[in-house]
Amino acid sequence: MAHGRFAWLWPIALGLSLPALAGAPKASGDLAQDSFDAGLHDALIAMDKASPGPLDAASVAKLKVLIHDDTWPSAARIGRDGVDAAGRLVERAGIDPAFQETMEHAMRSHIGVDVDAHGYAALCDRIDVSHGQPQEYGTLLALKNGKVVTSPFVTTASATESRDSIGLSFMDARLAEAQTALKAGQSLDDINRMPPLSMAPQWPSEPALRQELRDMFKADQEVRRSFVASGMKQGSPQQKAVIDIDAKHIERVRTILDQYGFPSPAMVGRNGSAYMLLLADHIENDDALMGRVLELSRPLVDKSQLSHALYATVVDRHLVLQHKPQIYGTQATLKDGHSVPLPMVDPTHLEARRAAMGMEPEADYLKENDEAYQADSTQSKH
Repeated sequence: MAHGRFAWLWPIALGLSLPALAGAPKASGDLAQDSFDAGLHDALIAMDKASPGPLDAASVAKLKVLIHDDTWPSAARIGRDGVDAAGRLVERAGIDPAFQETMEHAMRSHIGVDVDAHGYAALCDRIDVSHGQPQEYGTLLALKNGKVVTSPFVTTASATESRDSIGLSFMDARLAEAQTALKAGQSLDDINRMPPLSMAPQWPSEPALRQELRDMFKADQEVRRSFVASGMKQGSPQQKAVIDIDAKHIERVRTILDQYGFPSPAMVGRNGSAYMLLLADHIENDDALMGRVLELSRPLVDKSQLSHALYATVVDRHLVLQHKPQIYGTQATLKDGHSVPLPMVDPTHLEARRAAMGMEPEADYLKENDEAYQADSTQSKH
């Protein structure tokens, strides 16, 4: 069976990992309808002001009580200053990296709603670096021989794919912008200065659809994980569960397109739009419907409201299902435990096409694909 990382389980690179969905944070409902919680707001503000340094174990435990297994608190619930205070507290909770990661996932669903993408990326990079890990989004810059560079270093390809997933400019464009600003007289401190975590709220206009898409994607991934854990046996109950849920979801995708067109971030949030495209990736035996999805979603990609890499992946899958060569090298089959790309057009210029869509080199992609599959297979044995 031809499949790849993207055909089954969707990784953190797109910001839609299973841990993020099945881990502690609950789904966000109609954020605009959240009631202001003065008690929670005041507790977060007071805790943030109490001490500017790293939180001790007792303080982290208190913070986890305040924002433990709930959705990341919205600006409607705790105010913009409360969101910013909560972000600073999470950053200072380095004694509990797992909690920090959980909160990063929870914040992410708010990007473009009441969490600023630049502020979020900078927060995540600072947390990563504090743990001795490379930054992910390339927000931390330095000067080297008069040239603006990422510091700590992160490859342009890696940072670009992460940045694109949350709607930020490609890394090379960001570096060029910073270099221009430096020549114009801006200081490096000014260039590195990022907006706060919070932003003026832009509440999704279709909160019920946003929630539905999130629930559909979670169910989609759960049955696929179960299928992988079962050894992907043909004719198994787990395979039937995948087939059944795909049939159900595909009809719902068709209805959504008829009623709304392709849901934009303004309607369902950035993650909601991505969920819609991810669900459409599992359309089979309906070239017209998949083509319609790609046509309607392309304007969002062009405006960086939807991941270029995600779109490229669905384009490839559409082509492969029509028995045509793929364009971006995202579709692969497993051979002796390793991913082998399916036929593609003009392999000589593959890397240029991938770079234009903000994608990492093919070799890195295939390596991560193998590691992800092996991790899923290992986990299923425990």
